[in-house]
Amino acid sequence: MSEIKPLKYSVLIPTCNRPELLTRFLQSLEKQTRLPSEVVVIDQSDDDKTKHCFEAWQAGAIKKTYTHRKIK
Repeated sequence: MSEIKPLKYSVLIPTCNRPELLTRFLQSLEKQTRLPSEVVVIDQSDDDKTKHCFEAWQAGAIKKTYTHRKIK
């Protein structure tokens, strides 16, 4: 019999000038029974608050990726 491997998934979060909502989302994500293997934040904000918020989050074994894209 083959062994069933746990499902791996990534969470992509687009955001723009909403560090408070990002914090709430990350806190909610931590309460899930099955955690993602990766969280990617695509930030379009014009300041560093969102970046600092994401970097402060303690992800444990979850891979964290931050990308900043300026709005044109």
